[in-house]
Amino acid sequence: MYVYDESFDKPDILERVRDFVISGFANSNPLDVPEYYERTLNIPAFEAAATKPNKNMMVLGAGLIIAGPAF
Repeated sequence: MYVYDESFDKPDILERVRDFVISGFANSNPLDVPEYYERTLNIPAFEAAATKPNKNMMVLGAGLIIAGPAF
């Protein structure tokens, strides 16, 4: 596994990545590929993070949907 370690904000990013894939990776140090492990969902964490409906936000949202086209 090789890591492309340059900024993706450059205007010629496509050419830079292509060059890395074709030959630039040879100048990088290879890394071991991480082992695969089975991921499982932590249901209690999802339940704890769930938000309860906020009446004020629901009224505001409905108002924006109804009045939005008038603007």
